[in-house]
Amino acid sequence: MRALLSLLVIASCSAPQPSGDGSIAGTWTGTVTQQGDTYGLVFSISDVAPGEEAGKAAYDGSDFECVGTLTFVGEQDGLWTYSEQVDDQEACVDGTITASLLADGTLQWRWYENRAGSPDATATLDRR
Repeated sequence: MRALLSLLVIASCSAPQPSGDGSIAGTWTGTVTQQGDTYGLVFSISDVAPGEEAGKAAYDGSDFECVGTLTFVGEQDGLWTYSEQVDDQEACVDGTITASLLADGTLQWRWYENRAGSPDATATLDRR
């Protein structure tokens, strides 16, 4: 019994889990990892209805800068989804962003160029 309890404690502490509650509205910052490269991100979100403009994602890399305008698609089970249209199609490409508020108060951010499959870029963001 003690071994089982220890295993459950270790498993529950191994990775932050989505909290599934609360709003993600606000400004979040962090570092994105994409195919071995890293760059800065400021992710600013407002609570809006699906189909409305929800905010901006500003990217700052060593050799590029661009801003994406975010349209809220919807939220299900603590996973917020946004469609992103970027201002500089040569430096960045449009995509889909998902975000989950984790139990530790950080935001798990994922960007997909094509919604099928694994995320093309990921970050853990802190609220500013």
